[in-house]
Amino acid sequence: MLLIAATLAIVVLLVAFNVVNLREAHGDGPPHYARVANMREWINPLPVVIAVDLATALIIAWSVHLIVRRRRENP
Repeated sequence: MLLIAATLAIVVLLVAFNVVNLREAHGDGPPHYARVANMREWINPLPVVIAVDLATALIIAWSVHLIVRRRRENP
C-alpha cells in the first residue's frame, strides 16, 4: 500500500514539475516587451521536461513491477 501511495505522489510531483516549467517558459499571456526583449537568451524547456518524464516513467514501471510481483507472491 505504501508503494502505491509513493507512486501516486511521484506522479503528482511530476505533473507539478511539468506545469511549473512549461508555464515559466511560455507564460500565460501575450508577449509584452519585457518577455521578448531577451528572446535570444530563452532556453527551450522541453528537453529537460522530456528527460525527467522518461526517468519518472522508468521509476513508475519499476514500481508497478514490484507491486504486481508482490501480489502474485502473496495472494
